[in-house]
Amino acid sequence: MKTFHKKIILFSVFSLALLINNNISLGQSPEYVSSSVEDAAPADIVAIFSDTVTSTDTSGFIIEVNTIAATISNFAGSGTDTLTFTLSTPVVFGDIVTIEYDGSGDADCVIFGTDTVTNNVAQLSSETDILTYSFAEQTGAANIDTATHTVEIEVVYGTNLTALVATFTLSAGASAEVSGVPQVSGVTANDFTSPVTYTIIAEDSTTQDWLITVTEYIPNSENDIISFGFPEQIGAATINAISHTVDVEVSSWADITSLVGIFTLSPGASAEVGGVPQVSGVTVNDFTYPVVYNVIAEDATQQSWIVTVTVPSAETDITAYSFPEQTGAATIDTAAHTIALEVANGTDLATLVATFTLSEEATAKVGAVTQVSGITSNNFTNVVTYTVTAEDGTTQDWLIDVKVKDVNPPTITTQPFDRTLCVIYSIDTFTVKVKADTSAYADTINDIAYQWMKDGVALTGGGATTEELKINVDTTDDAGGYYCVVRHSGYNVTSDTAILTVNPLPVVDIGGDISGVCDATLIAGEGYINYDWSKFINNQWVSAISTNHLLYVTENGKYHVAVTDSNGCIGVSNDVTVNLLSSL
Repeated sequence: MKTFHKKIILFSVFSLALLINNNISLGQSPEYVSSSVEDAAPADIVAIFSDTVTSTDTSGFIIEVNTIAATISNFAGSGTDTLTFTLSTPVVFGDIVTIEYDGSGDADCVIFGTDTVTNNVAQLSSETDILTYSFAEQTGAANIDTATHTVEIEVVYGTNLTALVATFTLSAGASAEVSGVPQVSGVTANDFTSPVTYTIIAEDSTTQDWLITVTEYIPNSENDIISFGFPEQIGAATINAISHTVDVEVSSWADITSLVGIFTLSPGASAEVGGVPQVSGVTVNDFTYPVVYNVIAEDATQQSWIVTVTVPSAETDITAYSFPEQTGAATIDTAAHTIALEVANGTDLATLVATFTLSEEATAKVGAVTQVSGITSNNFTNVVTYTVTAEDGTTQDWLIDVKVKDVNPPTITTQPFDRTLCVIYSIDTFTVKVKADTSAYADTINDIAYQWMKDGVALTGGGATTEELKINVDTTDDAGGYYCVVRHSGYNVTSDTAILTVNPLPVVDIGGDISGVCDATLIAGEGYINYDWSKFINNQWVSAISTNHLLYVTENGKYHVAVTDSNGCIGVSNDVTVNLLSSL
């Protein structure tokens, strides 16, 4: 029987139509079950019935999307229990779709009221991300920043940036364009000389611009040795990046003819020795002599490095030894490991400080006390044992024997003597002779030292440290007591004191020039033991014109007098010019 959903009065009308058309018998009318729209075909509304439905078109079927009548562009399924209605506009996620059959068509007398279509269309993605991005020429993974929508990627040196083909993946359902040109991963080429903007179009048509920046890798020009060493080394290597040298010390047991260097170089650099590529931890070299490593930078720039390997010394020698007080060079016996030397007479052996040098990197101790050259003092009253330790730990004892020189004090054979001088004399010489006992030591005379003193103060210059003193006597301040201290082998001997008396010169004034008189008398004053009058004749002084303290002048001219006082000092007067009147 036909199903009546709205009005029972319709029974006779539709039953009559059914009988006339012979399409379906009573009791076999199909019933509407359900309808849906699927994500795979968002424009198709699929209605399911309980039995076969035959309909020539979509008449009587009403489909609304969000209460607005939809246009049905296609119809399929007549003669089956499933009818498919294709809409001109696909259904999207969230649309409310209804279907109704009002009975005005020829659909086998099926009639049903408005039913909601189950909407199984998935929501379209709004994601616009670049998930992966790469080039065949890249040096490493791209840096994709989803916050700033940027991609940074580096390609190998020499890459042609004008025609790079990117391989990429986008958000599900998204596509990409560059200046309106669709981008196909692994196919489309672009010029990346400058940053390129990708417009990413989401499934729901949302767009987002991404900036793609491609940089060309620049080869490193650095050619340094960053680290260097050997399993046998002692302490860290000394690497000098300015002089391009490496110094490494290895254990004394190391075979330096076949050492394997462990090293790191500047990024991208390699190394060769004599054209042989060097592999850290693998390549063997003979380091008996310094080895030249040629370090080749990534950009082919080269730099030579000199690697020097040293082995700790086993030498335990004292190569030099001395005291300020010694009288001669030390006798160093490297076979017997002994040192003998002599110090000056009077030296205190209990507090002597030695100056010494040892084998390279060696150290020395006396007992438990480390010895420092020029600083550490020791008691040499008896033989002292120095224990010298080599760089490699080898030790050797040395015996130091210090003797005091046995000599006599110096003897002064010539003493300085007193002198009385006038300041006119410019030089006086004091002489002292020293005689030392040289019977036991031929060179003792060379050890004598002199120091002249004046009134207890040491003099300088003029031979003040020699056996003969010379001083210029040009002032009465030179007067005083002079003596000499003679030093030799710890002895000091002082000479006699010579008193130097310095008398001033007499001062004579015979007045001023004379003129306008008939005669004149020049007076030198009395009390001197000698007078010597002189006249200036023919550009020279002519003396002995008078020896009296008075001079009666009868001729014009220039005159002066030299007088000698009781100390024997001579003083010369001033010059006087005389111009007499002519006789009538």
